[in-house]
Amino acid sequence: MEEIEFYNCLPGGVFRCGTEEDWPLDFFNAAFCKMHGCETEAELRDFVGGVWINAIGQEDRTEIRQVLQTLQTQSMAVECHGCRKDGTNFWVHYLLCRKTDRDGKDWIYGMATDMTEKREQILELSRGEECLHILAGIGNHVVFDMNAADRTLRLYGNFAKQFGREPVWEDFHLACKPARTVHVWSGANGANLNMIGNMRLENVQKDLYLTGEDGQEIWCKYQSRLLYDETGKVVRQVGRLINMEEIKEEQAMLREQAQRDPLTGLFNRETARMLIQHALKENDGYCVLVIMDLDNFKHINDTFGHPKGDLVLKHLAAQLGVLFRSRDVIGRLGGDEFMVCLCQVKLGRKVAQRISDLCVHAFDGFDSSQIGGEKVTLSAGVVSTKRPDATFEELYIRADKALYRAKRLGKGIACFESW
Repeated sequence: MEEIEFYNCLPGGVFRCGTEEDWPLDFFNAAFCKMHGCETEAELRDFVGGVWINAIGQEDRTEIRQVLQTLQTQSMAVECHGCRKDGTNFWVHYLLCRKTDRDGKDWIYGMATDMTEKREQILELSRGEECLHILAGIGNHVVFDMNAADRTLRLYGNFAKQFGREPVWEDFHLACKPARTVHVWSGANGANLNMIGNMRLENVQKDLYLTGEDGQEIWCKYQSRLLYDETGKVVRQVGRLINMEEIKEEQAMLREQAQRDPLTGLFNRETARMLIQHALKENDGYCVLVIMDLDNFKHINDTFGHPKGDLVLKHLAAQLGVLFRSRDVIGRLGGDEFMVCLCQVKLGRKVAQRISDLCVHAFDGFDSSQIGGEKVTLSAGVVSTKRPDATFEELYIRADKALYRAKRLGKGIACFESW
């Protein structure tokens, strides 16, 4: 009787069953009954039919049978689903062993613990860590959690992919090599690094350089929160490391995309205008501005469709890239209008002939069968100047007038003007 009362005082389930098929229950305590949704011993025996196998979830019974075939005198731990009388399942942790009593009979002894809440907590933590890894990967960040006491480091995000090597403690420690600018603050009040002393910091941010795989320095932004114990000693540091080089490259790519015409890859109107304005200010020699458009381009679009018209525009853009220098500014103004600015170039016979030939022969290598065999030509207006005070607007107006003169004179030609 005292032994039964002792078992009933235990917080976990305790039971004993035979080793025969389905493991008939011999003894179990009150906690084991409650775990399965029963109030009395008779109620549980009726629910499981007197055998332990029926206390296990249907989906796990085959596996548990296989496990128990290997059960010997040493203890064995297993986790599986358990059954409640109301039809619901729960997670149960069993610690099992097999013993022979003084009469020579084998018994299976077990301790059972309801693990449902713990597994849910573990699952929630796992989801949280998965979210941290996903978010760190999306933002090209490395999230870190440093334990100052044992110098352990947990990372979320792919450090090796970004830096070409495995991380070390010093990458995240405050003693990292600072960049030219360092900012550290506590709350809303700024503080300099040499003022830290006994100051109780909460947030830290600074720029630093980390060394990559091939020894190059990679600019990073370091942001962290310091966590203290009751004595005011830093025990943890949680934060993120942002690879600013990748952000800088992405921003440069976005700027490049914003400056380019999406169809032809040439500078768009606004970017070409700004570059030409800058070139005029820096120019100490002749400057030539060429404005051109395709003759009868509307007819090509209306007759053969805009996709065919786009092929014509892209062909011309490629020709301009081949004909002019890399330092020349080549842009698409919109529609079928293009512009080229040549700085430190005098409008001599050679340059004039190149532009005139372009008007007639730019499409000699184009597959004209795509537009019904029609010949495509250009008209161009060209203005040159050596005036140090020349502005883009002044040159554009003069070149535009020369272009319209070329149109009136029959198209497929270039008209020139010196200023």
